[in-house]
Amino acid sequence: MTHIRSRFAALLVAAGAVAVIAPGPVRAQDAGVALPPAKPGETLADVLLPGGKPVGLASKQMRELPGGEQGANALFSRLTAGATDVTPPNFPGRVSKRSDGATITFLLPVKGGAPPTILVQSAKLPISQLQFPANPGRDGGGM
Repeated sequence: MTHIRSRFAALLVAAGAVAVIAPGPVRAQDAGVALPPAKPGETLADVLLPGGKPVGLASKQMRELPGGEQGANALFSRLTAGATDVTPPNFPGRVSKRSDGATITFLLPVKGGAPPTILVQSAKLPISQLQFPANPGRDGGGM
């Protein structure tokens, strides 16, 4: 799985983006935080850090959220509303640049491997990777 993510990181770098995956702490007491309802003018922090707490469940190197590919598509659409599509040719997903400078990348699921994944490159946000596995918090996030 590391090889697959490294390949995606290389594609991001080739596309002019920086791929940084910071490990998050894994704690048994870390209860999942749900995505808040959508609201006009919301920021990345409003969506991904409601009340200052990261959404989803902590996993090895990312946050996990329910919903599979449908959930990932819905959140990607929400995070990229009004953003510019900067997806390079033949990229295995979509890349969008927001007006606040953040780059949001949707990586398609890999059969038998990584679940749908959203990468967030923003200097203002501690969350850099969101995955949507079949069983959040129980299957290791496909790593």
